[in-house]
Amino acid sequence: MIIESNVFEGCSSLIDVDLSVGISGIGASAFSGCTALTSIIIPQTVDVLGRDAFIGCRNLTIFAEADRLPEGWSESFNPDDCPVVWGAIIDITQLNEALQKYLTRSSASEIYLSQQTARDTYLSIN
Repeated sequence: MIIESNVFEGCSSLIDVDLSVGISGIGASAFSGCTALTSIIIPQTVDVLGRDAFIGCRNLTIFAEADRLPEGWSESFNPDDCPVVWGAIIDITQLNEALQKYLTRSSASEIYLSQQTARDTYLSIN
């Protein structure tokens, strides 16, 4: 399954996105201008990510299960240089770096991280 180009463009009510494992691609500018979007989880199965997929999403932190930029991803998928946390198992150092970048751009004052199970970690930013 592919998320088509521009499909969520300008969707101001989209806040958090957790893509299913069946997603194989995200088209160009698919989430462009989603100004309320704060987090997206991109599964390892996404092997194509289009240009400017997240342009205008300045409050976004991207959680990618891939360890590094996959070969099929456009190098300009993240033109606003939003924080990206690489790796299926979130490394606490990378998470800290991403959160610090987020805090410098937002009015959040507190961050809560709790682990419910070995696989599920929940993050609350206030």
